[in-house]
Amino acid sequence: MILRCTRKLLVVIGSPVADPAPTRDPEDWYANLLWFDRRKCLLLTHAATLFTIFEADVTASSLRATRQLVTGLIGRELRREDLPAATFGDLERQEVLLAKTADRSVLGCMNDMTFRCEHVIAEAQGLAGTDLDELNRSLRRNINSARGYRPPIELAAGRLALLGSRHLGQDGRVQQGLGHAAAPTLSIRNSARAASAAFRRLAGDGDVPVDGGRVAERGEHGGGQVGAGDGESVRQVAADR
Repeated sequence: MILRCTRKLLVVIGSPVADPAPTRDPEDWYANLLWFDRRKCLLLTHAATLFTIFEADVTASSLRATRQLVTGLIGRELRREDLPAATFGDLERQEVLLAKTADRSVLGCMNDMTFRCEHVIAEAQGLAGTDLDELNRSLRRNINSARGYRPPIELAAGRLALLGSRHLGQDGRVQQGLGHAAAPTLSIRNSARAASAAFRRLAGDGDVPVDGGRVAERGEHGGGQVGAGDGESVRQVAADR
């Protein structure tokens, strides 16, 4: 697993990044450090699906135990969404490789999610009054033009269909050319049906409000405008407060 971290998060983690830098990949994860009520919080996003996790009140020591923290959070949120544990690969066998951010579009989408978190937490008068489970659910149902107005929960559930003709490796990346030997097993088909059913149960949420209750309109770029920068979106300045 490639975990692409913002500069301020890398400072807290204190571990070196990969050298040479890995090639940008849709299966990368992105992470940013946020502050609410003087507490460190982690925003974690999968590049291809924008499946996002907000974790409040993380400690510096837990951030430095990066693999344990990140794989644990992903596994926990998959269980909460009734998605198979292998949706993003075999988490128990994945190593985490730190890298710098590389996709401004993903960073722009994360900025929008940061603003949503700010709004929800302010409305609840702080972290203590915030329903964090519901906040996480709402982040994964936020429509975005960068992903064809399909919510992250739908894109994550749809990954199970890849197991029919292709294969998700232990690191979550799609592997090609497995031929007849890779025909889906009954357990895979059952998992795919379960994931599809889980999304259908959740799809009744309808249009998903963004930006403080406003519903994103067709043609609106949910990731925001991105300007020039040195590898990170200029909008990241706002998220890096």
